[in-house]
Amino acid sequence: MDWRQEASCLGLDTDRFFIEGLGSGNSREVKDLKQMCNSCPVKDACLSEALENERHTHKSDRFGIWGGLSPRQRHVLWMKIKPDNKTECRRGHALTEENTYVSPDGYQCCRTCRRGYKKAS
Repeated sequence: MDWRQEASCLGLDTDRFFIEGLGSGNSREVKDLKQMCNSCPVKDACLSEALENERHTHKSDRFGIWGGLSPRQRHVLWMKIKPDNKTECRRGHALTEENTYVSPDGYQCCRTCRRGYKKAS
């Protein structure tokens, strides 16, 4: 059976989970949605699917509340759980020692992507 059939949000207007300008996800409505997700029996399956679907997606192209997490929270989670032995970033650039940026928090990213993102901002 598809996990969606057991979801707490089944039958709700799913547009509620894709509020424009989620930002940090601290609005009352977003907190209510996250609370619903936290008690959902299929929260982990929902979050796993979102992470898998977003694996090759830039963090600015992620939307909605999935598995109780905002796009920013899912990005942070992805950065923590991604395999350390990867040889390429999600966009296919080589993750060599010279091309890997490590933030003060310990997150790693590709310097090529980071430069491109900063120029686009």
